[in-house]
Amino acid sequence: MKRMNMRIQRNLLRGFVLTFLLTACSPFINHHAEGLRLLEAGRNAEAWEAFEKGYEKNPLSPFSLNNKGYVLEMRDEKLFEAAKFYRRAIAACEDQRDDKEVKRIEKMARENLSRVLWKIQAAPRWHVNVPDPKNPPRKS
Repeated sequence: MKRMNMRIQRNLLRGFVLTFLLTACSPFINHHAEGLRLLEAGRNAEAWEAFEKGYEKNPLSPFSLNNKGYVLEMRDEKLFEAAKFYRRAIAACEDQRDDKEVKRIEKMARENLSRVLWKIQAAPRWHVNVPDPKNPPRKS
């Protein structure tokens, strides 16, 4: 009888700990996973909203920062803003170097940043012919 009570208490404790962990971590995990699922489905606007919710929960999360940069790059082609988010993701990873998942995200953010910087450099520059006020065009 005593063993059974100990076993029940142990199982209850495990259940409580598991429930606590899932409940405490679920807001970030759900937003991150939901955003990735929506990105794969091509629903970028909704993915942005999911990543935004995860970002609101933890603004220093390298996952959210990297994903927001990716959506800005792919959906809106806002390359400068995307580069800012990738840089912030890399900086956020430096505080958590021991975690393997964070190392993976840091590598991904660095690759994404390199790609964005290459796109910025390779983009054609649009020149607008605006007359210089100091040197007006000559009339012939």
